[in-house]
Amino acid sequence: MASSDIISYVSIVGSGAIGQSLGIIFASHGVVVKFFDALFEADKSNIEKVKTALSRRIEEAEFSSDESAAKISRITLSESLAECVKDTELVYECVFENVAVKQEVLGQIDDLVGDSTIMASSTSCIMPSILSGKLKHKENFVISHPVNPPFYWQLIEVVPAPWTNPLVVEKVKNLMDKVGQKPICLKKEVDGFALNRVQYTVINSSWKLVRDGILSPEDVDKLMLYGLGPRYAVIGPFQTMQTNAPNGIVDYMSRYQEGMSRVTKACGTQIDYDNETLEAIQAYLDENMPVAEMAEMLKKRDVALKKIKKLKTD
Repeated sequence: MASSDIISYVSIVGSGAIGQSLGIIFASHGVVVKFFDALFEADKSNIEKVKTALSRRIEEAEFSSDESAAKISRITLSESLAECVKDTELVYECVFENVAVKQEVLGQIDDLVGDSTIMASSTSCIMPSILSGKLKHKENFVISHPVNPPFYWQLIEVVPAPWTNPLVVEKVKNLMDKVGQKPICLKKEVDGFALNRVQYTVINSSWKLVRDGILSPEDVDKLMLYGLGPRYAVIGPFQTMQTNAPNGIVDYMSRYQEGMSRVTKACGTQIDYDNETLEAIQAYLDENMPVAEMAEMLKKRDVALKKIKKLKTD
């Protein structure tokens, strides 16, 4: 499996909204796509329903590519799983979120594919080791979790099992880059992956504010809609720290670490702000958001925030 290979042929098993959306995204960037769903075998009229749904999704979605006429031509629907996965480079399992069902489908795929075929799952929360532990080709398995709807939220979480070949992660990342998505690659599996670990922390903090009589549910949503939400739509949490102190993140931590520790201790979420992690974050920020260029970056941030405010007002 050459590290420079770019995947150009994908089979998608499961024809729900996620699978359809991913298939259209792939096809719009030159990837050949085949679909299969067990419902096709049970009732062939389901194939026509999926064709109609795909056409509707193509009309509703917006793409940077101008290849509208070619999108459907790169997508075919298979009447059997064997036909769908034959000669493919990547099989993307997109059936509904049930451990037993996903394990069964992946086992069937595993029996049909060769030693070089990558198997990916769209699961949002099931650990890759649970899904792939019994597969013969488990070194070729990886989670590739899109944020729904992937037409508009471009994030893809790529999560390896302990035995996943690193080249598999690299090839899936390259595919997602090619089709305009924004992949993040976890270095190891962890329950909830990355997005849900952050999301559930926000939900729990919001829940506590209501439970403890501090804010109404409406005001919690306002906090995100008019505060953190627009901010994080433009710059991330570490970039925010970099811009909120004159000399960057180290300056920020020297000013605010004591308060951060006090508040997070009161919330029961306190951690150790260790120097090793701070140095890694600082190195990333020095390269991508250097203090010397901060004024220009703040101008760009504010222009984006003004556009978001206008959009929300409209």
